[in-house]
Amino acid sequence: MTAVRKEEETKEMGKIIGICISEKRGTAKHEVETAKLVEDWGIEGDAHAGHWHRQVSLLSYEKIEAFRAKGADIPLGAFGENLIVEGYDFRNLPVGTRFSCGDALLEMTQIGKECHSHCAIYHRVGECIMPREGVFAEVIKEGIIRPGDVMRVEAPDEKADFVIYNTCTVRENANNKVYGRLGYLHGFKKKNPYMMIGLCGCMMQEPTAVEKIQTSYRFVDLVFGTHNIYKFAELIVTALESDSMTIDIWKDTDKIVEDLPVERKYSFKSGVNIMFGCNNFCSYCIVPYVRGRERSREPEDIIKEIEGLVADGVVEVMLLGQNVNSYGKNLEQPITFAELLRRVEKIEGLERIRFMTSHPKDLSDELIETMKNSKKICSHLHLPLQSGSSEILKRMNRKYSKEQYLALVEKLRAAMPDISLTTDIIVGFPGETEEDFEETMDVVRKVRYDSAFTFIYSKRTGTPAAAMPNQVPEDVVKNRFDRLLKEVQDIAAEVVKRHEGTVQKVLVEEIDTHEAGFVTGRLSNNTVVHFAGDASLIGKIVDVSLDEAKGFYYMGSLVK
Repeated sequence: MTAVRKEEETKEMGKIIGICISEKRGTAKHEVETAKLVEDWGIEGDAHAGHWHRQVSLLSYEKIEAFRAKGADIPLGAFGENLIVEGYDFRNLPVGTRFSCGDALLEMTQIGKECHSHCAIYHRVGECIMPREGVFAEVIKEGIIRPGDVMRVEAPDEKADFVIYNTCTVRENANNKVYGRLGYLHGFKKKNPYMMIGLCGCMMQEPTAVEKIQTSYRFVDLVFGTHNIYKFAELIVTALESDSMTIDIWKDTDKIVEDLPVERKYSFKSGVNIMFGCNNFCSYCIVPYVRGRERSREPEDIIKEIEGLVADGVVEVMLLGQNVNSYGKNLEQPITFAELLRRVEKIEGLERIRFMTSHPKDLSDELIETMKNSKKICSHLHLPLQSGSSEILKRMNRKYSKEQYLALVEKLRAAMPDISLTTDIIVGFPGETEEDFEETMDVVRKVRYDSAFTFIYSKRTGTPAAAMPNQVPEDVVKNRFDRLLKEVQDIAAEVVKRHEGTVQKVLVEEIDTHEAGFVTGRLSNNTVVHFAGDASLIGKIVDVSLDEAKGFYYMGSLVK
């Protein structure tokens, strides 16, 4: 029996007929000869790309041809589609379907889309097929695509012994993806009744989700949550010996199990969990309900783990927690996050220390001083804003005001003038007025972030915000999101330029997949750099001249 999900390409395939983008929202898409799909973003240079679930739009070439047969002479891209693909009826594929094209991988996130303002095609011929025939996808793995490339559907092999999904539940759409994947698996389960299907993770901590699994997806064999992953092997055996669905959900726990095996993507850097759970209860967030209360690991266990990683070749660690600034408060012998950082810094052989996420309400003067004096803590801080309006922040239960946030930024910049600041911003929170939105834009202009993750508010069932009045209309939210995104991008392009022409330390991470003979690495401030080099540099920290800023990254040259 295999202990992991096995996925292989099916014989089902299509062909990319055209690729279309628009550099500015509201303008018609035009064809391009080649495109770069960027992970968790979309098509590079396309105005509709971003950190959201509709990164890339797809439309069947056959559907376009059928529309043309009615007498409408329209170009590719006229419906707002990014990828025109021959060989698929996308609407008949479930949400969660994955498409591979060369190195690139897409996952379908939405079928169809309600139109709030009809497009030029609709006004011209009275009909548009995108709302009912188009689908949307996220980029799971980046790659270069061109017209003529083969696109394949990837599906779990019907001969797989065991399929396990580790679920997320931050957005409601994540839950819908799981249901879509389960529906897709059902056919394989009928053909192979000995196939086991398991679900774990945050979604399983929601009683309503488990109830739906029990009633609508009775073919699932195993369900467990976030607190008992260490029992995985035991639970598989239990499920094998049972004639019914095995469910093992813990509402909460104070247990932290050490020394669980970890598989790292990179040999030279690693994430290290320092705490679990969350006590903040932001009104839009489901995380505290599914991850439980804050639990900090003992500092000795953290140090031991990092020392082991360093001995195994790791030079950079990322300390992880829902709110690292509150680390250590619940320990029998309390310790501050700043003190933990000072202890980590003493580990010989460790070159870089990063951490996230840092809640503004708990960022102490001690931490700022520790960062200022450190030779290993990276000059980058992710400091989620969420909104620039004090009124909206109050409704979000963020426990700081606009003024307090800006004062904190001023403290950080006074101590570390060159620090890189990034953030998270939500647009369209219930009750957000145009004045509230302008407060957010004001903070963006004053702070001048290196980059920002911008999100359209997504109603999450089970959170206080979902029941709040004055939900903002979608067209209003979209307009604000576009304005915010442009402002963030314009400022970031200016901010990144500040190191142009200087020589900086770069940790080389991988071979550049888009430029032969090049490698890719990151500065201490987390900015990406591409420069000529080979695989022998991967995992090393080298001096690189930052020759030209390209918006969000640099082109550089190795200093020998």
